[in-house]
Amino acid sequence: MQSDDSSRGPNQARPIPTVPSLRCAAAASLAGLLLSACATSTPPADTAPDGAAGTSASSVADLPPAERLDATMLIGPTAARTLGYRIDWEADGVTVPGTALEWFRPSGDSVFTLDARNGIVRLRNDDGTRVWRSPVGGPIDRLYGGQRVTGDGEDRLYVLAEGDFFVVDVGNGVLIDRQPLDRVANTAPVRLGRYMIYGTRAGQIVWHQFAVGHPWRLNQTEGAIKATPLIVNDDVLVVSTSGSIMMMDGRTAERLWSKRLLAGIAAGPAAGEGPDGRGLVFVAGEDQYLWALDRGTGTTVWKTFFESPLLSSPVLIGDRLFVQVPSEGLVCFEAFPADSVDGVRLWTSPATGDVIGQRGDRILVWDDASQTLTTLDAKRGGVVDRVSLPHVNRIKTSAPVDGDLYASSKDGRVTRLVKP
Repeated sequence: MQSDDSSRGPNQARPIPTVPSLRCAAAASLAGLLLSACATSTPPADTAPDGAAGTSASSVADLPPAERLDATMLIGPTAARTLGYRIDWEADGVTVPGTALEWFRPSGDSVFTLDARNGIVRLRNDDGTRVWRSPVGGPIDRLYGGQRVTGDGEDRLYVLAEGDFFVVDVGNGVLIDRQPLDRVANTAPVRLGRYMIYGTRAGQIVWHQFAVGHPWRLNQTEGAIKATPLIVNDDVLVVSTSGSIMMMDGRTAERLWSKRLLAGIAAGPAAGEGPDGRGLVFVAGEDQYLWALDRGTGTTVWKTFFESPLLSSPVLIGDRLFVQVPSEGLVCFEAFPADSVDGVRLWTSPATGDVIGQRGDRILVWDDASQTLTTLDAKRGGVVDRVSLPHVNRIKTSAPVDGDLYASSKDGRVTRLVKP
């Protein structure tokens, strides 16, 4: 949620809340840019503050306000403006000192984070305030992700570990249940009705009935399942490391169709529906093909061959399909061509990384290796801007098109950027 700013003038500052046990941040307008005058503790004199590698604390303190914020914040005001956003809040102290932040997940009025010690934190989405921190499982348990379930007066977070579902009360962070699994999990869970569905190393897809804490049904494919299952309408699509693709009826767990590629599949699939109502699923294979398959039958609608194996997930935004090709860069296709067996390539960009969303007429591409967020012209693929974000380790949007931008750092900071 976003607080109401309707009473503010066009150049009036909007404060970034001061949050107990979090980074203090307050906003001020400077040359039309959202800035803040932030009272923070001073790091040791010989230590560069996070966000200003190689710069001493004293030299940062001497910088003008705008540059000081750019040097100390996870995503500074200048970078935010370049990307077409403004800073809503930045939360600090999300993790125990010295503990890395592993993942985060926006969900309605909250943002949930997980640190390396398996501590889960709930932040308020509107101002970044920490509501609670709760340990889940033991420090060596591997947690894959969580799904929030609301309704009937309950609000719970179901967190999947290798051998258990941990059930946390969203209101107070109390662990209220631990549901043992009879199959070892290997993916994050997805929810379909009464079930949490996950994959295993042995190629099983398990329907877990979370209300009673017991498995309901399972299906089997060849090879390990590493990519999170994909819900396609009321069906479930999985891919495996051996190259198997399988669509199952979400209500019965029965196989609808399957296909086997000549090599493995390293990343998850995508799916969508064209203007004619025909549904397609898209798979990037290590066999060097990008596949577009009929959602109902699994038959090939179009496919394109590349000079290198495909290791990243295809991303569908509207009627455009994006795939990162190691030998070429980012390639954009018309996802639902009227009549083509080879696919219709629209443009190729040298940008490396994964598409995380679209902001206006720009495609956002995050390169984890260089910690750079590149914006591309959506129509032609030309580079508009490149923004270095050296302290960001996770970044995502809340929606494929014009969603809020969230980012985290390993040192336990989370920030939310919104439309200006």
